[in-house]
Amino acid sequence: MTKFVLQWNVGGLLAHLSEFKQYLQKSRPLIAAIQETHFRENGPYNYNVPGFTLYRKDINLPNRQGGVALYISNSLSQRQSALTTNLNAVSATV
Repeated sequence: MTKFVLQWNVGGLLAHLSEFKQYLQKSRPLIAAIQETHFRENGPYNYNVPGFTLYRKDINLPNRQGGVALYISNSLSQRQSALTTNLNAVSATV
């Protein structure tokens, strides 16, 4: 199977969540870098995907906007990296 990294400016992952989870399970990218997730902290949805670790940065505004996420395959050694920035960003060392 081809090893690859997925990058997607999704414009709201909730609207595509089931197809996204199926795609990750089938295609097994090493990393999926997602922008404009529109996740909210403490929201009722489960964004986790089996076989992947999720690192995310949410923007908790009344209207859903922004947010970023990294889905990293559990086959890779990884850890979240600390960022000191006001940017809407998340980082991990793989």
